Amino acid sequence: MLSTDQALADIADFVMAMKRERPYLNNATWITLGGSYAGTLSAWARQSYPDLIDGAVSSSAPVLAKADFHEYVVRVQEALEEAQSGCCQSFDDTFRARSSSKQERLLNKVAVLAQYGTANDLEMFCAALRTGEQPIYSIPTDPPISDEEYKLWTYQRCNELGFFASYPTNTTVEVFDILISVFDILYYFTFSTSQDAEELCKEYNISWAEIKANVKATNLMHGGKVIANVSNIVFVRNERDPWTALAVDAETLNKASPVITLPQGSHCQDVLPEKWGETPEMRTARRDIYEAIKNLVLRVP
Repeated sequence: MLSTDQALADIADFVMAMKRERPYLNNATWITLGGSYAGTLSAWARQSYPDLIDGAVSSSAPVLAKADFHEYVVRVQEALEEAQSGCCQSFDDTFRARSSSKQERLLNKVAVLAQYGTANDLEMFCAALRTGEQPIYSIPTDPPISDEEYKLWTYQRCNELGFFASYPTNTTVEVFDILISVFDILYYFTFSTSQDAEELCKEYNISWAEIKANVKATNLMHGGKVIANVSNIVFVRNERDPWTALAVDAETLNKASPVITLPQGSHCQDVLPEKWGETPEMRTARRDIYEAIKNLVLRVP
């Protein structure tokens, strides 16, 4: 799988194969569900193969390809400041005062919290920077990615999607120099200029100009944040998620594919296993998603 088109074709081929091998599935309702990149594929599967895929749930999905993704780092900073005023400065001070090994551990912690942490997790983190306490966070742990998987994902970013974290334009805030490393921890590279991205993609003979052209082609193919004329997709926007900048707009013009907005939701929180202490808005969102799928199953002939 080296492209989104191939991934989508695999989904379609799976559905067709199941129908051939198990005829009783010919009248089944097929609904894709995914979060993050898988959420993007979920929506695009319904868009690309409407005769095979009856509906989709797409959570925290970056449906807009973007080469210069400076919004990610901006949202991380905003989330820390929303949790506690002055948290970014505390993070900056703490980071610079630590040894290199402890700096790496701190970056790993904030990298996971930036995407998956709840509002309470971030508040505890910011408080711990000042008090030195060691809070217990309610966040998932991603399995380690292999070198082969990393190369495949890097190729897709160079060839189709972009998603290169960068410094915000004209920023003078020193903490961005550290927060950019959050993306480094999550995605194995640091990017601040087009030359850095080009260096990363040179293994595949893809220049910065080609990266931007590839990203434009992806958006022309799928519509970016405006996936028009496609019904039966339930989009979920988790507003505290750094990837939300590339998700569908909250007020979409496509009423046939509703958008559920969670003001305090983190990355893919609604599709992760339910846990104790979830907010009422998250419990409501899970019910809304369930009802949307149920209604879709009942009305598809």
